[in-house]
Amino acid sequence: MKSRLFPLYIILLLSGPFTMQGQNSRGDQAELKAHFNSFFEADRDSAHLLLPALRKTFINELSAEGSFTNEYDSLSEYVVVKYAQDSLLKTFCWDERNGGCCYTSSCFAQYKSSDGKVHLYDLEEANGIRGEIYVKQVHQISINQERHYLILGWGSCCGGKQFEVARVYRFKDGDLIKLDAFKKPHKELYIGANRSQEIKLNYQPQSKTLSYTSYILEEDTGFYSDTSKMKQWLLEPNGFKQLIDATH
Repeated sequence: MKSRLFPLYIILLLSGPFTMQGQNSRGDQAELKAHFNSFFEADRDSAHLLLPALRKTFINELSAEGSFTNEYDSLSEYVVVKYAQDSLLKTFCWDERNGGCCYTSSCFAQYKSSDGKVHLYDLEEANGIRGEIYVKQVHQISINQERHYLILGWGSCCGGKQFEVARVYRFKDGDLIKLDAFKKPHKELYIGANRSQEIKLNYQPQSKTLSYTSYILEEDTGFYSDTSKMKQWLLEPNGFKQLIDATH
């Protein structure tokens, strides 16, 4: 009986607010919240089927010109919004509820280019193989006397692991481009740890320092050791430079 009712349940959900995509009000928080309500109130299997429609509706809404000045405070129950100091870039992240061993999220950056147009950048699409992240901090920084943005994020992966990342972006010809500000081959700072350990990735704008706790991955066990080092990077005029670290 349950297997017969399950498709009907999906049909009822899809016949609700998700069928209103063609009638998007371009700024109606109540409508967008209804989409999130349906997604988070559904069971995990149903939520998996609803996710593509939710993402499409979200992209349509936040690509609209009038959406940039909308704070979307009514979505705070589901979506974490972070703002850069200049308010020209903000991020939106929410849990995809996949229930797997790796955390998955939908994460977007919305920004306004110099011509006044609103753009939406899919941070998940730009991740590559590093894993999906949840944005923790967004900072406006200056490199080579030009505006850049430092994004700090967290994620988890199978095998009892977690990670935090630091990425630097800038605007170029209307696009958001990820840069190699750490002189690393992957254009980002990646810190892994066991889920029971704390990484504490943090940026202090006053001192312009990025700090975190680093652990050594032991090849024989596949886990990170208890020995840790506090590492710091200093933001200099041309990018980040690693400072001398200390063992805990």
